[in-house]
Amino acid sequence: MDGASDRSTRSDAVYLGWRHTILAPDPGAPPKRPTPGDILQVSDEWLAEQRREGTTTNRPLWLAALGLVLMVVLWPVLGQLRILPGVLVVVLVALSVLLAVPLAVALWQGHSVTRARMAAERERVAARQESAERELRDRQREHAERYREWQQRKQAFEAQPRWYTVTVPRRHSRVDLIGGTDAGWAAVLTTMAGSRLRSGADVTILDLTGRAVASGLVALSRACGIPTAVRVVPADVSRLGLGTDLPPRAFAEVLARVARIQDPNRSLDADRGLLAPLVELVGVDVPAILTALATVGGDTDADTLWSNAEDAATLRATLREQLGEDRRTRDRAWGLQQLLTPLESLGTRLAGADPTQLTVVATDRGSGRSATALFGGYVASVMAERLRAGEDQEPDPWWHTVIVCGAEHLGGAEIDHLTAAADRSGAGVVFLRGRVVEDGHHPADNSMVLAMRMPDALSARIAAERLRGSGGDPAALTPHPLTEIVGEALRDSVPSSYRPDSVTVDTGGYPRMNAGKLVAPLEYVRQVRTATSWGRTTRQAEEIDSADPLGDTGRAVEVDEKGLRTLPFTALVAREPDGLVLVDANPGIMGLPTATLTTVRDTPPPLVPAHPPQEGETEANLGPPPSRLDWRSGTG
Repeated sequence: MDGASDRSTRSDAVYLGWRHTILAPDPGAPPKRPTPGDILQVSDEWLAEQRREGTTTNRPLWLAALGLVLMVVLWPVLGQLRILPGVLVVVLVALSVLLAVPLAVALWQGHSVTRARMAAERERVAARQESAERELRDRQREHAERYREWQQRKQAFEAQPRWYTVTVPRRHSRVDLIGGTDAGWAAVLTTMAGSRLRSGADVTILDLTGRAVASGLVALSRACGIPTAVRVVPADVSRLGLGTDLPPRAFAEVLARVARIQDPNRSLDADRGLLAPLVELVGVDVPAILTALATVGGDTDADTLWSNAEDAATLRATLREQLGEDRRTRDRAWGLQQLLTPLESLGTRLAGADPTQLTVVATDRGSGRSATALFGGYVASVMAERLRAGEDQEPDPWWHTVIVCGAEHLGGAEIDHLTAAADRSGAGVVFLRGRVVEDGHHPADNSMVLAMRMPDALSARIAAERLRGSGGDPAALTPHPLTEIVGEALRDSVPSSYRPDSVTVDTGGYPRMNAGKLVAPLEYVRQVRTATSWGRTTRQAEEIDSADPLGDTGRAVEVDEKGLRTLPFTALVAREPDGLVLVDANPGIMGLPTATLTTVRDTPPPLVPAHPPQEGETEANLGPPPSRLDWRSGTG
């Protein structure tokens, strides 16, 4: 993992996962070393041919010269034999000699021309040889430069990260993830929430799926020594202290919203007006609040719940004075008392106020839809009120992260209320929906939309439209083999329930529970590799990443109705400045030597060669010829 510190590794970064990108391309094979060609020499055959040609050309002259020589010898012989007179012999000899002189000159000139032609050829060949040697030296210098450039590009290619983080842009305080399986959500939770916990921020997870999708995150946080608490409601309602630290009026707001979740026809303002003075009077104590509501509702049996009759009479008088005695008030109080009964044991078994940095509130699988909506709405309303209390503190962005798994079980009012509170306070909210319908409720402008593996065609179509936007840019994304293999290996790794929780208290101070435990980056990576199934499985499959640096699986996934239903289990589609990208939420990638906490847009540009090959240029010409064929190999 790259340890560079830049704005992509800032403390408020929220990691979504990693995208596989090759910024410095593979330079390929090294340029071949140029070798000298054959030494250029004048051919002996050519020289012999020139000599033969000269001899053939001068043959008539040689014959004529030979005839004249014979005549010079013959004339004196004939003179000695008295065949020719002496004067004539002298004249003939002189004439023959005179005729032989130009023949000798012609023969000498012919021989000189042949020698000059041969000398010129030797000079021409020597000049070509010298030019070839100069060209070879130039090519060798160019090869040395190209080889150094190739070494730099090769080193940059081999040393570069290949997995870059994808983070939530700072302008977004909300993330909407559509689709996904249990394994995919477990990966997203571990990656996103883990990045915030490592930086010391607080994380609250509301798990409405009925399965332990945050179990991997819980194991990781505990391995890192981060204070963690898990509450499974309704069984752990008595140990759930979330909300018991709210001011009375804020808690009254929460109870009023919980009542309206169960009965949408109720007036939120009227219930708030009834509960606020009542909570101010009896405190943030649900059993006392329910008893007070029963008292206002005229339930005579409620008097037996007070410590003595005098307390009951005093409370009844005070409540009637503040709230009135009309029938409408009594009916409203009685209705509230009935609707809030599931919370009657809230926080009754809290042993203290030890702070926790990670809080997981999950609903039991057998709770039913009404109980899931009730407890989900309660936790969402409590977190909204807690975040609202931090509006004036100017905290760091995403100082508190609220993640809702199974947000389709929450109503739009609860989602909007929590989003507005997070937006004003600088906190962050993440909504994970298994499916989406055309209900007219769209993500807010400050929301980042993500998509994972879709369960049905309708969800896939809506998600594709929201991802591509009005421009509709269909894109083909290629998943990495590691994404395919690890996701498939851990598709059924999510347990059906959380392990027993050893922590007895899960809330502390208000609105910030504690300063948070900072985890050293190397220690965090070590725990990810050893304490999570993601890290262990990814480490076993690490060779896949090393064997295939380019990560080409040969299959492309279209961002459309069909493609989104075939995404790998840990893959999600996000929009980056350079378009739609495929992100692997697998937290185990953090432990790979090719992974970095730097984003693509914050990475320096790759090394560019000083002399890139031009179109049509072949670097193979710079090197030696292919290896000689070996007769022993049976080839050639």
